[in-house]
Order: sequence, then structure tokens, then C-alpha cells
Amino acid sequence: MKYEMGTRRDSFTPLYRTRAFWLAQAVPLLGFLALLGVRFLRKDETASRAALLRKQRAELWRKLRGLSDEAEFFQTAARLVQIQTALMTGRPAASVDAAAARSARELDADTAAGINEIFNARDERVFAGVTSGNGRLDADTRARVFATLERFDKSHAKN
Repeated sequence: MKYEMGTRRDSFTPLYRTRAFWLAQAVPLLGFLALLGVRFLRKDETASRAALLRKQRAELWRKLRGLSDEAEFFQTAARLVQIQTALMTGRPAASVDAAAARSARELDADTAAGINEIFNARDERVFAGVTSGNGRLDADTRARVFATLERFDKSHAKN
């Protein structure tokens, strides 16, 4: 039997002590660190978006208390419902309508009807130009809308 000589090696240095081995190990490590960084940046982005929505919600509550114009009142009330729903669901506030707001929370029949009333009144006044009377908000409607918004704010999320 004749044995052939293979290729000649200059040294018997183990593979883990070579530079090429460690460079090859660095590639997956850098990929893992990049994924980790992206994950933390997304959390920061989500937290800052939620903080911005909470700030807008507080400003809208303040604004709503001082409004007497029907169209602006219902526009602000509907926006408040949109933001509260966006905070709970994570979806964009502009995409929230009455059905989405109702389905995001466990609502009693009065609150669900009140949410429909807010969005319908907003749509009538903003898109169709319909106003009742002189465009001023009456005290009964104002109290009813505030009660609906407070019940909506205190309702629990659906699982």
C-alpha cells in the first residue's frame, strides 16, 4: 500500500487561534448586535409615540372644556376618542372610527350609543355643514358628551 502525501502545512496551529476564524465569528455577532439595537430603538419609538398621544389627549380635554362651537366641539370630542383608542390598540389615531372605538373596549349600550352620536354629529357638522340652531352647543348635549367620554375613558380593553 502506498500512502500519498497530502498538502504540507507550515504549522499545527489550532483553527480557533487563526485570524480568519475570528473574523468569521464576528459577522454573526455583528448581525445579532444590530438586531438588538433595532429592537431597542423600536421600543423607544413606541414609547415616544405613546407619550405624544397622552400629551395630545390632555390638551384635547383642556380644549374641549372651553369650546362652545358645535362643529369644533364634536371634532375635538371625536379626536379625543380616536387618541384614546390609539393608545389602547396601537393603531394610528386617524384610522379610528366609531366602530373601531366601540370594538376596542367593553362598552355598555349607553356609552356605545354616545360614541356613535359623537362621530355622527362630527360628520354632519364637518362634512355636510349641518348645524342645529346658531351653531352654539347647548348644555344638555355638552353634559351628555362629557359623560360619554368619561365612561369611555374608564372602560376596560377587550382581550
